[in-house]
Amino acid sequence: MDELTQKICEFLLTNPNSSAREIGKEIGFSKNVVNSCLYANEGSHFLREGITPPLWKNSGDSSEPETAEADLAAFDLDDSNEDVEVENEYQEEDWARLSAEDQQIYHQLNACVARGEFLSRQDRRLMNQLLNRIRQSGGSKERSLKKQEQKAKNRAEFAAKINEKVNQMWSPDQQRMHAKEALTKQFESYLMKLAYGHSNLSNEMQFEDETESDRENRLAESLEVIQTVRSYIETRLTDLENLSETDLVSAGARLAWLKLTSEQSNLSDPKSASDIFPKLCNLEDVKIYKSRFQKIVQRVDKS
Repeated sequence: MDELTQKICEFLLTNPNSSAREIGKEIGFSKNVVNSCLYANEGSHFLREGITPPLWKNSGDSSEPETAEADLAAFDLDDSNEDVEVENEYQEEDWARLSAEDQQIYHQLNACVARGEFLSRQDRRLMNQLLNRIRQSGGSKERSLKKQEQKAKNRAEFAAKINEKVNQMWSPDQQRMHAKEALTKQFESYLMKLAYGHSNLSNEMQFEDETESDRENRLAESLEVIQTVRSYIETRLTDLENLSETDLVSAGARLAWLKLTSEQSNLSDPKSASDIFPKLCNLEDVKIYKSRFQKIVQRVDKS
């Protein structure tokens, strides 16, 4: 593992679901350099979720710890290449689904990404549409299935190692206590993401030098961010709800262990979701999220 990959892995241990912009800012590399490393190691070292922007975590991180952003810049989405997928593993037969013209377009766009050039939103979407058509081939499906199987194996091995360390460090009562605390902090960080997104969306004032078209794009992108975060919260809550009491405590304890053993375990955002967007707790979906999470916490207490 090279130095850059190692630095990214270490950062994502306690800051999974971070964008390339956030990662680069913390480890001292440009966003484009970080993006190249992330996509080059997708599947082997890193996993990606979402598209605007994609959020990254370590491939072996089954506990999915999360930290809240410190300011609204976390949702500042520009015309970057963060949501462009770069794939070089496709074989000759996979390209049969594309016409000669589409193949040429894809290679041109891919070359721009490789050079670190920014693509327009339309070009980014076109590139991903072409990739989706390529992936419909039988060979691509088979390789994708093998990759998913390897990811599942990596997650299981990683979880087993952390479980062993947790059992050595904490008694069952301590594991429940740490699990409850870690899961609560994680859930609060999700609400922080939503609060930042809604705050940006509800901002009726134009930023300096922002045209009406720019403002419309910013608000549209804010909606995409909110939808992405909602989708992630829904997925995470469903995953936790489907765990047995024993596995639920284990998942929370692993999350706590990763936070406590990281250099950034004591870092926290002094703001709260209500400070950023006071109306957040009045939103119907947030009320439902909080009710579901409270039931999860009660299961941890009773386990």
